[in-house]
Amino acid sequence: MNTVLTDVLEKFSALDEYKSLIKHPRKEKINLTGLNNLGKLLLLSAASRDLKKKLIYVIKNESEQTSLAHSLAELSQTPIYTYPDLKSEQINRQQYIQNLQIRTRSTNALKSDTPGLFIFPAQNLIEPLTNPAHLMSLEINSTKNPEEILANLIAGGYERQQKVFQAGEIALRGGILDVYPIKAQYPIRIEFTGNQITKIITFDPVDNRTINQLDQIDISGLKNEKMSHYLLDVVEARPADYQLVFNQADELFQLLYELYQGNNHHDNNILTTISKQLDKLPVWQLVSISENDKTIRFDLTDAPLFANDLSRLAVALATYTSKKWQVLLSTSKPDQIIPALKDHKIKHGKDNDDLVRLVDAMTWDGFTSAEMKLVLLTDKEIFAPLIEKSIAAKPTPKKRQLAFLAQIEKGDYVVHADYGIGKLTDITTMTVNDVAREYLIIKYAGADKIYVPVDQIDKISKYIAPVGEKPILSKLNSQSWKRLVSQIKKESQEFAKELLDLYAKRALKEGITFDSPEFWEKALADSFAYKETPDQEQVIEEIISDMEQSKPMDRLLVADVGFGKTEVAIRAAFKAVTSGFQVVVLAPTTILVEQHLKTFTERLAPFGVNVAALSRFRSVAEQKRVLVGLRTREIDVVIGTHRLLSKDVKFANLGLVTIDEEQRFGVHHKEKLKMLRAEVDVLSLTATPIPRTLNLALSGIRDISTIETPPMHRLPIQTTVAPFDMSAVRDAVLNEIKRGGQVYFVHNRVATIASMTNKLKEVLPEVRFVYAHGQMPERLLAKIMEDFRNNQYDCLVASTIIENGLDNPNVNTLVVDNSSHFGLSQLHQLRGRIGRGKVQAYSYFYYNPGKLAGKALERLKTIAGHTELGSGYQIALRDLQIRGAGGVLSKKQHGHISAIGLTMYTKLLNRATEELRTGHKPRVDTITVDLPISAYLPASYIDNEAQRIKTYQSLALVETDNELKDAIAEIESKFGKLPKEVINLFELMDLKITALATQKITLIMSKNEGGIRQIPEQIITIGLNTIIKDKNVLGALENLGSRLSEKTIKIPLSKLGENWLASLKKLIQLLK
Repeated sequence: MNTVLTDVLEKFSALDEYKSLIKHPRKEKINLTGLNNLGKLLLLSAASRDLKKKLIYVIKNESEQTSLAHSLAELSQTPIYTYPDLKSEQINRQQYIQNLQIRTRSTNALKSDTPGLFIFPAQNLIEPLTNPAHLMSLEINSTKNPEEILANLIAGGYERQQKVFQAGEIALRGGILDVYPIKAQYPIRIEFTGNQITKIITFDPVDNRTINQLDQIDISGLKNEKMSHYLLDVVEARPADYQLVFNQADELFQLLYELYQGNNHHDNNILTTISKQLDKLPVWQLVSISENDKTIRFDLTDAPLFANDLSRLAVALATYTSKKWQVLLSTSKPDQIIPALKDHKIKHGKDNDDLVRLVDAMTWDGFTSAEMKLVLLTDKEIFAPLIEKSIAAKPTPKKRQLAFLAQIEKGDYVVHADYGIGKLTDITTMTVNDVAREYLIIKYAGADKIYVPVDQIDKISKYIAPVGEKPILSKLNSQSWKRLVSQIKKESQEFAKELLDLYAKRALKEGITFDSPEFWEKALADSFAYKETPDQEQVIEEIISDMEQSKPMDRLLVADVGFGKTEVAIRAAFKAVTSGFQVVVLAPTTILVEQHLKTFTERLAPFGVNVAALSRFRSVAEQKRVLVGLRTREIDVVIGTHRLLSKDVKFANLGLVTIDEEQRFGVHHKEKLKMLRAEVDVLSLTATPIPRTLNLALSGIRDISTIETPPMHRLPIQTTVAPFDMSAVRDAVLNEIKRGGQVYFVHNRVATIASMTNKLKEVLPEVRFVYAHGQMPERLLAKIMEDFRNNQYDCLVASTIIENGLDNPNVNTLVVDNSSHFGLSQLHQLRGRIGRGKVQAYSYFYYNPGKLAGKALERLKTIAGHTELGSGYQIALRDLQIRGAGGVLSKKQHGHISAIGLTMYTKLLNRATEELRTGHKPRVDTITVDLPISAYLPASYIDNEAQRIKTYQSLALVETDNELKDAIAEIESKFGKLPKEVINLFELMDLKITALATQKITLIMSKNEGGIRQIPEQIITIGLNTIIKDKNVLGALENLGSRLSEKTIKIPLSKLGENWLASLKKLIQLLK
């Protein structure tokens, strides 16, 4: 075992929390929190060593077993057993036999007296344990007919071969019968004289060397014999010998219910039985959040990310070592790290006692632990980019908008465009007619399932509907799905017409064509203190292009908190002002108005732009001055709350309205905004779009831009969700103050905000506190905010007035009290107030123990699980699921979304909108390609299943030759040299892109058909949506011996030559 890992394991074992767990074993359930991935492995390894029991680790997905077993083998001396699935019986015989052998060993070890570490997928809790069925026993000198034995073995699943090499094989040569039993370590040779068994030996199949002589043998079949008892029955019989550990326990029980529902389970009481058994058995539940009194809280959290910023790494190391923490730098690139350490005078070495210790590269994720005074940083944390680059560099806008809705993983309910709602159960490789491909297995009603080639993954989307509305699986051999889609398609066309009518007034009205000198735009861009991200540059181009058109702009800009929306709005405002028009910037709160006033003035005042504000922070005299300035055009840009929508506000020449977080405005204000939309250009900004806004944008009614790339050096915010603990609050606040920063403490009850501030002062007398809320007098609130910005206070105790738009780079710790009372987008917006510079930021969402359940629990689990940069989209989507889809559109649309899923519904609405808007049928955007070539991402190339599925989905977004080139380069840089199967996959993608460009082809597939004299030959069929009349094409087809009808072209594969794929592409290019 790696000595570094041994040291880490020993430090973990010395934790008080761990010792309490081991020394005082509980017979009831106990929750364990604060363990990241490596922390869980440390727990399992240490406990399996110290308890001297059989540890049973229950996980969600069967696919995780192998990698978990490998990881645990590096840490643990305890034997490790897995329990792989047997569904591959129909797919791959050898894999089935191998899995059956592994399961048999695991079942035997489970019932033995020897300690072990067992990894069980949750599925196996509701299925009886399995064992190969006993077939026969054979003894020396007994009389048996070898031909009858052979027939019985074949009936039991064995396969006859010339010579046996693998389990499940048999060979009969004269009076010698070789058999490789499923439970045996070696094959067995049985020698006959006539029908009498004269000798039984085990032998080495490679060199035929005899290993042992036997008197008798028992042979089991390859068919599954389900035992009468379940996993928990074995544990219940001897509970003192076992320790159950449930990973992601808060999700496992829901998964068990779904598995039970989908399996047509013969035991109707199995879930009740499991629940009763678990109440009496020793169970450790690993959870992300726990409000249970029986909770042990560890503190192993994910390590911070440095994204190749070695200077920042060195500063962090200095901070850790000043607290006498040890930092393990596990790296394959010491030559890059050591110079940075020397530049910052960081002492380092390779010995156990060195506080900064360089060790060999490991495959683990890093972690930090204050209790262990230990940090592990690997190349992933030190060098990996903060956001994984998309395979398709720049997918088309609509595809990019829909892509985040479609991310799927095993266990998800999915929608196949042709077959309806099913459940994605597995991903597997199959070889048919010597062609290997990877398939997604989707389960439908009853026992039906389909195998979808991964190159057709664009036909599959995740089923999204409100939580609690479980989908009904479609029946494969039924027309009901097609009828349902046809009906909803028709009604979506009617609804699209209604939506388009709403926006028709704008489309018919001649809009403003903004025409300003380019040198002004360049001067403003050059004055920007930061480098624009690629997404920012693209969005600015899109908006400027809109403003130069005569049609009124109505664009939604979605960008996560702190990703640079305001700078984009400033560029648009400057374009309008230098074209001779005025600009309105609407913000939902007075504090945000002041923030925008400061930012817009700093950026635009040097260019002579007059920026003013109108809100309740302003005196009556100031408001009058602003109103006059708007009428006389002395003011170019006015920033304000809904006060700007009042009747007394008149403009000399209004051209652009920018609305920040439109969903925060009331119904009455939105009606006024709707009227404005028919007159001027409108730009809406949001971080977490509400469902209706999202839907309008996705359906194509409104234009949408997205900024998905974070600013340089921006770091994900470290997020903690836990029960309220004043001592933990004290530590969080002091840690920030000690590094020279400031803190937001959110307490959203005006009646008790003063008393909470006093409590904090008692616990933290050395900290300068002040509180603020929206009901304060305007001038007092403005002064407090300004004083806090000027660092006259350390901690601002505030209501949700800080939620939108505040930008104070010195505030990098957020504490939220009673976080379960907030909406999901609110929590995300609050977290976005910190971490806006290069400093690592920390957010703490506290809740009252015992008062967490239902939707509040779901919200906190979501905010804890989405800490990555740019997660606003995912949070908006999850918010839709938690809150329900009732507010998305109408009751009828809600029903449609439940029936076919949000993604499928959005696609139908999108196409209906495009058809109504253009008067033409939408472009063909998908083609079925099924050709005799092995094309997929082998598991040996990308071993992680979830990563493979994600990569297939990214590749499905590729639509152009340039995007394909980028995808090839990206795949090769991430995973290494392309194997033949991946090269083939890209060639098929190239063919599909070429076919899509023609807009005439619906499918390309091959099958064996009767050729001349009815001898089967491989025929390629090209499906068409138009009649071919071009003489050049017809001539080329005739030369190939093709058969042409109105809707199909049939070409013998042999006529296309050895390089038939390239020849086929050339033929398709002719169809353009």
